[in-house]
Amino acid sequence: MSKCVGCGVGSAKKYCYRCFRLKHYGQILAADVTKEEVLKTLAKINNDEHVLLLVDIMDIPKDFKMFERFNNITLVLTKRDQLPSKIDDQKLMTYFKQQGFKRTMVVSAQKNYNMDVLYKEIQKHRRNYFIGFVNAGKSTLINKLLYNYFYTDGKLLTSVTPSTTRALVTIDATQNLQLIDTPGIIDEKNIIHHLAHDELKKLKQEKVINPVIYQIKKDQTIIVNNQFSFFVRQPNVLVFYFKNAHFHRHYQTVDLKQKITISEKKEIVIPGLGFISVQKAGEIFYDIPTYATIFTRKPLI
Repeated sequence: MSKCVGCGVGSAKKYCYRCFRLKHYGQILAADVTKEEVLKTLAKINNDEHVLLLVDIMDIPKDFKMFERFNNITLVLTKRDQLPSKIDDQKLMTYFKQQGFKRTMVVSAQKNYNMDVLYKEIQKHRRNYFIGFVNAGKSTLINKLLYNYFYTDGKLLTSVTPSTTRALVTIDATQNLQLIDTPGIIDEKNIIHHLAHDELKKLKQEKVINPVIYQIKKDQTIIVNNQFSFFVRQPNVLVFYFKNAHFHRHYQTVDLKQKITISEKKEIVIPGLGFISVQKAGEIFYDIPTYATIFTRKPLI
């Protein structure tokens, strides 16, 4: 049996039923791939193969331990167009160099930003495996490479719905160069795995994220999307880099049980939504849905 050119699963036709409905009718059918199946597929990749680890610049994971086995890895920060242009790329790359990545690049498929740099890198390798968490933009980036640099009728399907790609999809860009798409790694702590398709569409960011700045001088509660609440008592400055979010500020004290203590400038991350740059030390009380998670990191920007 041949493979579906859209998602990589076995199919007697060019497209499996799910991909056919997505391509021609825009119909989203639930994916049947599990986290265990994805990890089993990725385990087939040899440690010495060239791996391009794609990371959504607005959705950076807490750690990269699961990728440490790869000896030839290039970190590709995608969707650069979502961050303001005044943010220095070099600062972003230095941040990840400190985490052990020897090769890092910042790209945007939508804006064709640094695509030439990426193209030069993949030309050095016979096989190029594109891996990353769900919705990191793997299929979109491969499609842009094919469109810009190769004569091929191959094209991968893309969607805001998680797990569009369900198996390895190999495209022979030339006789000596392969681009291999892989299923997105599922992170149950990311809110995108708990939202309906219509809610995911609302989170899709098409333009630059304009940071929302709150200068806190007295007790204030910031409510985001009517679901995420943050209460700050001490004077502080909070800069929100959230995707398509709407905000409400209340000058009142609320009883929020959970808190994060900040001892220096930090960023508070909610996977799938974005992050908050906290400028000063202090306590941030919060309430978030049970399906979401939160953690802090050193400042990225």
